[in-house]
Amino acid sequence: MALQPGKSPEHSIKIRTALAVALLLVIAIALAARFFYVQVMRHEYYLERAQKKFTHTTRTFGRRGEIFDCKRHLLVGNEPCKEISATPCNITDNQIRLKCARIMARYIGKSEVYFYRKLAPVIQKKAKDGTTQSVPNTYQMIARFFPFEEAMKMEAELRKIGVNNNTVSFRDTNRRTYPKGRMMTSILGFTNIINDKDVAQGGLEKKLDSEISQTTGKHTFISDRTGVPLDDGIILNQAARDGKNIFLTVEEPIQAILEEELDRAVEELAPEVIYAIIADPMTGRILAIAQRPTFDPNDRKTFANPQAIRNHIAEDCYEPGSVVKPLTVGRALDLGVVTPDQMIDCEKKKWIYGGRPLTDSHAVGKVPVSQVIVQSSNIGTAKIAVTLGKNCIYETMRKFGCLEKSGLPFLIESRGRLVPPHRWDGVQITRVAIGYSVQWSALQLLRAHCGIANPQGMPQLQLIDHYEDPETGESIYPETGNFRRVFQNESARQQLVEMMIGVTEDAHGTAKRAAIRDYTVAGKTGTSNKYDPVTRHYSNKKMCSFIGFVPARAPRLIMLVTVDSKTKGAAQQGGGVAGPIFSRTAKRVLEYLNVPPDKLMTEKE
Repeated sequence: MALQPGKSPEHSIKIRTALAVALLLVIAIALAARFFYVQVMRHEYYLERAQKKFTHTTRTFGRRGEIFDCKRHLLVGNEPCKEISATPCNITDNQIRLKCARIMARYIGKSEVYFYRKLAPVIQKKAKDGTTQSVPNTYQMIARFFPFEEAMKMEAELRKIGVNNNTVSFRDTNRRTYPKGRMMTSILGFTNIINDKDVAQGGLEKKLDSEISQTTGKHTFISDRTGVPLDDGIILNQAARDGKNIFLTVEEPIQAILEEELDRAVEELAPEVIYAIIADPMTGRILAIAQRPTFDPNDRKTFANPQAIRNHIAEDCYEPGSVVKPLTVGRALDLGVVTPDQMIDCEKKKWIYGGRPLTDSHAVGKVPVSQVIVQSSNIGTAKIAVTLGKNCIYETMRKFGCLEKSGLPFLIESRGRLVPPHRWDGVQITRVAIGYSVQWSALQLLRAHCGIANPQGMPQLQLIDHYEDPETGESIYPETGNFRRVFQNESARQQLVEMMIGVTEDAHGTAKRAAIRDYTVAGKTGTSNKYDPVTRHYSNKKMCSFIGFVPARAPRLIMLVTVDSKTKGAAQQGGGVAGPIFSRTAKRVLEYLNVPPDKLMTEKE
């Protein structure tokens, strides 16, 4: 380059140096501005993008708590299995895609074409503007709750052809299982998969969901560019926790006996519904509880009958008939209004009171009070009730637990039904006293008769023995509550028990078929016509019940059986319908519990 006239080389160099410095200064300012923009103005944006790229989160899943009987027999459990999902957009080789589909089809059972389409790396998706766009296929669920062993074999084959965990993943999970099938299912409940989660749908599963449910663990860390976790890159490390295990008071062998006997009763009687409860009247612990119809939570086809899903034992209340009579007579004995030997005229089958007739199922004349219970006289019981007065009868029903919930962990439980005495008509006192115009649940009736069997009074019913934390092994026992004394005089209670023994042993007793050889059984029958809310009249359908405790004077078990609307068999009364079910079941349970026959003991003494 030629120099201009009058310009020295040094001057030219200075100009070029100044231009270069100016250019560098402009670049430096631009870079500083860019750095400021990126590091300060857009800090949060770029930090979030960096964290998404180098921050990873893995989740671990605890197990839902399991349910056991009191002897640690598993009633509801978890079966280890795998959840299989795929990220098809990571499959770039069509041959790998074809082999992958072939392996999945062989193990899972669907066609190769089905899986080949499912593993397409690109799928068509509608945009908001209505156009169709090709987008990467980033997630496909392949199989939920797949058997663990089969999943492991399938995973090994996929790894051999080069399919890694980023393409097809196998996550450990658990499937809820009910190893006893139909046993106790209306009480235990079940779960269902909703939005990829195991959601409780009924029974104890739902009522105790907060105790049983597991928590999800979360591990968040920062990695280098190759995905290796940094030594000091842990952001969050939250461990998963298993749900609490629940131990019931139920004893599986006793439960199995009850279930077998209900199945036999269904064959013999063909009822609409039948249910029964066995408990220890000294403690209130439920030993077995079952109903028919029922369902198998492992087979969803059995869910079709809505009567099978409902918990009739807790939800239903009904007019039970004569099983209420011991409460009325027991109250009169306790207050000294009557004595066991006091004579009562039962009018030989028909009595007019308040302008309306009250009848007995068979003719009963002048008999002692003890025979009123033995022969189940409506008229004799009603006359005793009139002597007590309507306020006393109302308070008697309340004292024995009508209108109270049991406190057992059920989603729905009936409180029963009994209107206040100021709303009674002229004859209602005679109906409430014999188990009409009052509705009880099976749980309430069971607890009320525990108050007759137990000198301490009515115990709080128990179904939960304890909870167990699987991590610490700590056991948490629920409060059991106090006994409620229902008899002021122990002699009155004992007199009533002797009368109820006569129900199964006396020649005139209404439940001789409920007797058990070599054991004294105290019990009471109940037969009532069902009220039809459509016609507003009582129908020909009957509720047949029997409740009894054995050995009568030192009881080890109490059992209530209720048969709703049987359609087979000649017997029509509680003693002939429900009594034999009680006898067969209680005999087997006594043998299992190794309870010595009390009649033989009395004879030896």
